[in-house]
Amino acid sequence: MSAEAKTDNVESLRIHFKEGLPGFEAYKAFNLFENESNKPFGTLQSTDQETISFVVVDPFLFFKDYEFDLAETSCQELQIRQAEDLLIRSIVSIRGEAGEASVNLVAPIVVNRTNREGRQVILTNTRYSTRHRLFEPSEGR
Repeated sequence: MSAEAKTDNVESLRIHFKEGLPGFEAYKAFNLFENESNKPFGTLQSTDQETISFVVVDPFLFFKDYEFDLAETSCQELQIRQAEDLLIRSIVSIRGEAGEASVNLVAPIVVNRTNREGRQVILTNTRYSTRHRLFEPSEGR
């Protein structure tokens, strides 16, 4: 199934990750919080350990040509039947100044919005990187 430019927003969504997230496998339940006050950024926060939280964005808002093919095994595991079931988010890394934030486009978080099952998939043979800049560098830097 192809994941391509489709932007959505959710106020709050509880997501179950059967395998956890890479590096955080022990944590299976997360809440995705997004609202107008911090748009376009959201928070993916563990329900078991509140200190485990990630800043996330809808990658299609920043990268209009972002697309990837979701492996059939991932579609089966998440029970995705149609493209409308998909909710895609990417984890943001902020090292230093906020203007230097990057986003991981190689490992999107894919959620079935119907059954609220999610997983972070690792794309192979992709032109994307784990550190795509969110913002263009300012002149004079």
